[in-house]
Amino acid sequence: GMIARSIAGSLFVALLMLPTIASAGDKDPGWTSYIDALGINGQIDELATPRNYTVGQVSSYDTSGGSADDMGAYEKRDNEIILAVLDGPGCITRFWVKNPVGFLRVYIDNLENPVLMAQLGDFFSGDMHVQSRRGDIWIEPLVGASGGGYYCYVPMPYKEKAAIVVESPDPSFTYQINYATFPADTEIASFSLTNNRADYEYFEDWKKEWNTANFQLTDKKTETYRHSRHQYYPDKNVLLYTNYGPGVITELEFMAESASDEILANAWLQVNVDGQKNPSILCPLGALFGSPVLDGSNFTSLPVGRDGTRMWFRFPIPFRDSIEMRIINGGTQILDMEYYIVTREGDIGDQLYFVARQESGATSAGQPFRAADIQGQGHFVGMSMGAAGGES
Repeated sequence: GMIARSIAGSLFVALLMLPTIASAGDKDPGWTSYIDALGINGQIDELATPRNYTVGQVSSYDTSGGSADDMGAYEKRDNEIILAVLDGPGCITRFWVKNPVGFLRVYIDNLENPVLMAQLGDFFSGDMHVQSRRGDIWIEPLVGASGGGYYCYVPMPYKEKAAIVVESPDPSFTYQINYATFPADTEIASFSLTNNRADYEYFEDWKKEWNTANFQLTDKKTETYRHSRHQYYPDKNVLLYTNYGPGVITELEFMAESASDEILANAWLQVNVDGQKNPSILCPLGALFGSPVLDGSNFTSLPVGRDGTRMWFRFPIPFRDSIEMRIINGGTQILDMEYYIVTREGDIGDQLYFVARQESGATSAGQPFRAADIQGQGHFVGMSMGAAGGES
């Protein structure tokens, strides 16, 4: 089973439950081909593929002994802090900081000579101008500022070891570093700035995918979509969509013309696939589309987003035999909703089921809050969390 709770608001936890690395193939496939084959490429379709590696995070919270107010580190020296030392084979997949003050050094395999040196502010703003042979990869949307901090999603694979060091950081400096650790026999090439054409195309595909997040992504050559509009009355459980497999739901787009945030909190989507007794998805529409609290704010991301009354959801939902979607209106108002459901039919191979739940709860001062307790095979693909209230 799976339990997911939120912090004095609501929490939406997404997983793909329940394998296969392609060969490089090309004579000169580039260093990115190895992590591309492992699904580290920013492509939403890759999320449903099983993986044989683990992911982890090191952060200032972890290394400070659990105090979010103290700047932790793997190791502190006179005027520098070592944020992380990671054993390979692996890949740094995300680097986030709250206050980008200081001088950054990134070491890949060779722990004497850094592969990158830059002011932190330049690193995250796209002003670093580290030119590879085929252009600058440190540009939006792979780096930038959002969500209360500064992020970098440029993957940096390493065969043996990676280390990240910051000199003269601000006292308020906090950070998160996400990474993947591969099995010992995984073939991989270390990060390089000497990109060939294949490397260039890898980053261009990534940027294209993320830069089109606010548009419908339906491929009319390979996908079909259902478009309709209905009114869902209070205290009703209504069939929205059914289909027979195999196939994958690649995109949901809802336009709730009469919906307030209160309606979106009380209208739930239930999805059952392949005759499963328990629903794969059971969430309020607001939480499912990334707005788990009643704030009504717009935001753009590839998997979920909101633009006024328009909301989208693109986590892949594979099904082998059948899929059924229902709207449960538990509120007191009518939900007037137009929707698109996009399906790609065909064999889904070993793709994982999508599972999502929402529950709510309250935190206790000074106590860690368990956001999820999950059993089973699969991997964690996303979470949106909203907090309300709070007393100082």
